[in-house]
Amino acid sequence: MSRREAFDLLCGLLSVDESPELRERLGHTLRSGAVSWPDVVAIASEQWVSAAVWPALRRKSLRGDQSREAMDYFEGMATLNRQRNSKLRAEAIELAAFLNRLDVTPIFLKGSANLLSDLYPDPAMRIMLDLDVLVPPSRVGACAEALQKAGYVQLGDVGFPAHHHYPPLGRPDAEASVELHIDPLDIEFRRFLSFEDVSRHAVTMAIDGARLAVPTTWCRLVHGVAHTQFVNHAFAYGHLPLRDLLDSALLSRSGPVDWDAVVARFSTRSASRMLAFQFTAARQLLGGDIPEHMSSMPLDGMLFKRALFQIAHPPIPLWIERLLRPFFLLRRSLSHGALRRRLARNLFDPAWYRRQWRMVRQSGR
Repeated sequence: MSRREAFDLLCGLLSVDESPELRERLGHTLRSGAVSWPDVVAIASEQWVSAAVWPALRRKSLRGDQSREAMDYFEGMATLNRQRNSKLRAEAIELAAFLNRLDVTPIFLKGSANLLSDLYPDPAMRIMLDLDVLVPPSRVGACAEALQKAGYVQLGDVGFPAHHHYPPLGRPDAEASVELHIDPLDIEFRRFLSFEDVSRHAVTMAIDGARLAVPTTWCRLVHGVAHTQFVNHAFAYGHLPLRDLLDSALLSRSGPVDWDAVVARFSTRSASRMLAFQFTAARQLLGGDIPEHMSSMPLDGMLFKRALFQIAHPPIPLWIERLLRPFFLLRRSLSHGALRRRLARNLFDPAWYRRQWRMVRQSGR
């Protein structure tokens, strides 16, 4: 089994398509004895979806006589991440209750929103790094100050307020850091989704006495596409990030979606191309229930095939990222007055040059 075939098998296992045809095809592949489990494990790890494989196997009743070592690994990852996400969920509710005392209703974003709204069939499925929380821009200072008085400490410096969120806050007994956002996306991409957009359409809920909110489905889809394709440049690098694509596929099947609202946010030619790229991948690889006309532009089909080709040749996207990343960083720094002023200050800071060189070197590994 080639690396590309291992990737295709992984996508089939993770797919939200529950049809008997897919289950039979996957079962035939698994029973063939030709599966390269080391490749499947490696790709799942690279793609941050290792914890989602075991729940997918159970859901499709495909546990069978597979590699015991691989199954133990996937089951262990799911168990550990399920425990961690249970703690993260409790921490999110605790954080919401704390912010409620400041008369703030936090809006959780990305994986946090999906976890709290029970998007995932199994809470183990999503590996999360932090809790992304949207708060009113006028209250972010008070929220950050109150959290620091309560034992949180600032982790690093993101250049706030030029950045769209306050520096990460953490505490020793917490599973993850907290990022207080004043916008869902960086300044350069605020046109796709703003604080006002998300707060206007947020769905408020009460959990264990805490008041919190999550963005409505179309806002989460827009946020996911913009973050994956514009912030992380997946389209330009030829990346197919399965963790993010799986979120899009699950959201597409979570209930009625205002697809017109999604399309309206990506009205320019280049933006609609990136939207089509993400939705092509989510539909074809992971069974997303996405209207076909939203993922059928010919050029995007070619670029999607390029990304699939790169799956089998992993050094290619690494070198593309190494070449393009400095350009994207510079473009971001010149995109807004606050960022340009920060860049001007950084030009006289030797430590800034060392950080940029380190990022360029790391992007090629």
